[in-house]
Amino acid sequence: MNVRKLFLGLIIVGLISCSKTNNNSHASDVPTSNNPSASTTNSTSSSSVSTSIDNPKLLEYDPTLPNVESDNYHFLDKSYEEFPDNLVETENLTYELSEDSTYYRVSGKTSFYGSTLVIPSYHDGKPVKEIVSEGFAYKSWLSEVYIPSTIEKFGAGAFSSNPSLSKIYYNAENLTDLEGRNWAFLPVADATNTIDVYIGPNVKKVPSRLFYPLSTEPDRVPNIQNIYFASNSNITEIGEYAFYKSMNAVLHDLPDTIKTIGDYAFYGIKTQNLNLPTSLTSIGDFAFAFNEELKHVKFNDSLENMGEQAFYHCSSLINADLSSTKLIVIPESCFRQNSSLKKVLFPSALETIERRAFEKCAVETVDLPESVLEIKENAFIDCLELKAIKLNSKLSLIENGAFANAINVTKLVVYSSSLNDFAQGNNIFNSLGQNQKGVEVIFMPSVKYISARFFFPSSNEDLDPNIARIVLLKNIEEIGDYAFFELDIPRLDYEGSKADFDKIDMHNNTFSNVEYYNN
Repeated sequence: MNVRKLFLGLIIVGLISCSKTNNNSHASDVPTSNNPSASTTNSTSSSSVSTSIDNPKLLEYDPTLPNVESDNYHFLDKSYEEFPDNLVETENLTYELSEDSTYYRVSGKTSFYGSTLVIPSYHDGKPVKEIVSEGFAYKSWLSEVYIPSTIEKFGAGAFSSNPSLSKIYYNAENLTDLEGRNWAFLPVADATNTIDVYIGPNVKKVPSRLFYPLSTEPDRVPNIQNIYFASNSNITEIGEYAFYKSMNAVLHDLPDTIKTIGDYAFYGIKTQNLNLPTSLTSIGDFAFAFNEELKHVKFNDSLENMGEQAFYHCSSLINADLSSTKLIVIPESCFRQNSSLKKVLFPSALETIERRAFEKCAVETVDLPESVLEIKENAFIDCLELKAIKLNSKLSLIENGAFANAINVTKLVVYSSSLNDFAQGNNIFNSLGQNQKGVEVIFMPSVKYISARFFFPSSNEDLDPNIARIVLLKNIEEIGDYAFFELDIPRLDYEGSKADFDKIDMHNNTFSNVEYYNN
């Protein structure tokens, strides 16, 4: 039986005393002092054995982390495609007067055979507000469609099954959000035509599910190639699922008037450089997920909220400069599996990093701003390129697995003295630094208490962090239970005398090879 697991079980049922026995799983591997003058330091629950070395030199340590800078990518000035003027309205369309006689419904079911469709805004003095179900469906000759500002409703399949459709000029001011069963632009099976979409100046919202597929055929979506906006755009919102699964679509510049981008709005689109609107306050769940060509994003200072997995699996994204945003929370899985993401600049007001926010990213440095209070479960798990971590002084909670498998870390700098005790079997620092010669861990002067089980990650000793050096500064007063449980720590440098060191409440922790620096 694994002795460490047995030990954990004894802790759970309360059958173990605070003092460790000498036959724990690898306690015999801890180096003992060869100095005959080695002294015993009294502690609350057990002794802390240390070599009695008084060093006249100053204690040297470097708490600075590598500087994290934006990649300074130069975004070009935004460019737009203008909506055409002087359109000639199509004749010979079919109109139906509404029940209340206030507007018309339109279709081309009887005598429309043109390649270009320009739907009139008015007919006989009344607005044209609705396109009837399958009103312009199955028109194999239809190439271009112009939708006027007055249109407020699409019937189901309004423009479905048009194999030659190549351009959609959309200018409806307030089209009602489409439902999942609407399939307005459902293409023919195995369609080969590509479509450019132009959003006109009168549009205030691109409605939800404008190009959404049938639920029974979720991959049968229009093959959109380009999404353009007009320079004089008045748009403020992109509805949820608006361009969902437009996997070949290049999103051109978004107007700065946009305030909200809904859930899944641009899920799976294809664009390399994304200059977000200066008025944008909210990005929905999965809004830009699976944009595998996205390399650069410009986040502006208006941004207040991002949804879960907003940039999930953007595997080419290399930098996320969030420093100018108003974000308080980085949501769950927001940048998860961004395998090229090396640099993250955090918002200055950030308080919470949610679960798996940066899982499997290539982040090299985690330099947390002073405002951060919580790091949730697995937030940085499997960040194999991570080299340096700073835990800020206000940080109070780190959940299980937060930095697990950060095998290339060489420096951990701790400022927080208000961290909650870590859970048993917490996996927070599993395998920390195992691919390097070891981690230098610096507990800064602000630290008075080191959390219980700080480096006691799991019952599997093969996952223990690889610690090369610990620096303890003289303000330390207490080290929580099993903070350094059974770790083989080659070197501990303490800023103070042996007498000062003996006053630290050690609980169940023991050290060897301690050097004292009487700074």
